[in-house]
Amino acid sequence: MRRLDLAFEYPESNRDYDISTVLTASAPRTQVWPSDIILDQESEGACAAFSGIGALQCAPTRKALDYGFNECIHDVYWPAQHIDAFPGGAYPGAETVMSGTSLNAVARVLKQRGLIDSYRWSFTRDDFRRGIIEHGPAHIGVHMYEYMYRPGAGGWIRPEGRVVGGHAMYVAGYVHGRKPYYIIQNSWGRNWGGWWFKHRGRCRIKEDDLFKLLFDDRGQACFYTTKQ
Repeated sequence: MRRLDLAFEYPESNRDYDISTVLTASAPRTQVWPSDIILDQESEGACAAFSGIGALQCAPTRKALDYGFNECIHDVYWPAQHIDAFPGGAYPGAETVMSGTSLNAVARVLKQRGLIDSYRWSFTRDDFRRGIIEHGPAHIGVHMYEYMYRPGAGGWIRPEGRVVGGHAMYVAGYVHGRKPYYIIQNSWGRNWGGWWFKHRGRCRIKEDDLFKLLFDDRGQACFYTTKQ
């Protein structure tokens, strides 16, 4: 079984950095952001680091293209564990061995390393949808349910069954229609994902199901801003 991540740490001050302040009004439309890179965190509980880098490697940003497994661990995951609110870590010499870190700490490390200029959070359904369409991928931290481990027919995942931990991924697109849905990219390698995506580490989730994870279950959604 793949390792899950803590993914949750949310200072109240993050509410001062709202994605809505950098968005313009737009009609809903389909927007899918492609990526040629598929990361695999293997047995590490480092999904917040891997998915954060993955979101940058995806269009329209296409940053950190030289970041692979070692860079995600040494340059993002371990430094994030040093500054997050949780005791210990997986880095060498940690007094308390602990797996995982938070989206908040990863965003701070990405900014320190000059990979992003700022990061913004989404607090409403409309702002999240508009953020995906206008701004780019969203780095998300959510509760992971049993029926999210392996996409079903058509590449769908569902927030059903028991909660098995926290997990971070990134949302790579929005498809508008009678039953709108989002495309999620995981960091569990190219063999994970629905056949619909030819096993490129992606899956689909209905809009209502994603919004349950983000807003009803108090998940998190972070957007990165970079200079092109």
